Amino acid sequence: MIEESAARRRGGGRPRDEGLRLRVLEIAVDVYAEHGWSGFNFETVSSAAGAGRPALYRRWADRSALLTDAILSTTPEVVDVDLGSLHDELLRILREYLQVLGGSRGRAGQRLYLDRDAIPDIVAAVHERLMGRRFQVVCAAMRRGADRAGRPAAIPDRLAFAFLLGGALMWGGGDDPRPAADAEAIVASVVALTGFTEP
Repeated sequence: MIEESAARRRGGGRPRDEGLRLRVLEIAVDVYAEHGWSGFNFETVSSAAGAGRPALYRRWADRSALLTDAILSTTPEVVDVDLGSLHDELLRILREYLQVLGGSRGRAGQRLYLDRDAIPDIVAAVHERLMGRRFQVVCAAMRRGADRAGRPAAIPDRLAFAFLLGGALMWGGGDDPRPAADAEAIVASVVALTGFTEP
């Protein structure tokens, strides 16, 4: 008991349950996807997660911090992979994005768009981190394509990015059977627009 009290005085305290944090973040996405910003609060999330509100307040200052952390933490990291083919690299990027758009995470993303006037700071933070990183990865793939072709692409990187992910936003992911075939068609079209000829 004395040792425990001493540890708390030193700042150790009771170790935080990382499993609880991850569970709360996943449930926070579910709650936001279902109710939007107007129905998103600590009480609803804590109840659904089976955790007391004090546990949430110890981790997040307010519901804005909770939602931002939830969206960013439940979205797979976007990484750059050199596959030796612009087609293959863009197809991988698009397929991963379609996965993100599925389920509660996808619906939460749609909610963010609808709530953008109410929570502009959250939308900006999420967009800058996630879409900004995807844009960087697309640009890296385009640079490698240009290096292999020995000349720049016939379209700007931003236009290629817009063509690539625009269709995914329209599908919304989920269980729609179209994306697999449509993803191939969109990637082939983007590569054709670059003017690059790949084997």
